[in-house]
Amino acid sequence: MREIEVKARLQDRNKTMKAIKALGCVFNEPIAQSDRIYMLPEYIGLATHQGNVLRIRVQNGKALFTLKRSITNELDCLEKELAVSDSAVMADIIDLLGYKEYAHVLKTRQKSKYKDYEICLDDVEGLGSFIEVEKLVEENIETQEQDKLFEFLAALGISKEDRVMQGYDTLVYNQNHMTDV
Repeated sequence: MREIEVKARLQDRNKTMKAIKALGCVFNEPIAQSDRIYMLPEYIGLATHQGNVLRIRVQNGKALFTLKRSITNELDCLEKELAVSDSAVMADIIDLLGYKEYAHVLKTRQKSKYKDYEICLDDVEGLGSFIEVEKLVEENIETQEQDKLFEFLAALGISKEDRVMQGYDTLVYNQNHMTDV
């Protein structure tokens, strides 16, 4: 499947949550997620994702392995995911394939659904609060879905200035590798 999403920083998390609940949405209990993100060394630090991005996510004592490949940008990706029984062995396999961990993202996520959208309110350690709206589409379809998803965010009161075009992994990497110029 192809995962298409939009993301924005939240200025007022409670106000946004109330606007979403007013649509009839119900949020799940907060889930702690620990994401370790891997790339081939030659792609680490580039302005945009290139090649495959691998992730091991641990939540609720379970591990998921995900491969993402950008199609038009970091938030429009081909995504393949499966459960793994041992995250340490999966990390060893990834290392043996030549990939290196470049970001560790810790967040608390609450999810809801609205029509065919998945809505995530995220509190990301070191970065703050965000909203993501995601939609899954067939892999080979040309789409302007990101524009439609942002229109949904705008209807919730999210401003264009708060839109984020990078994944949490890139935001964490950039924050951890900022240099004084």
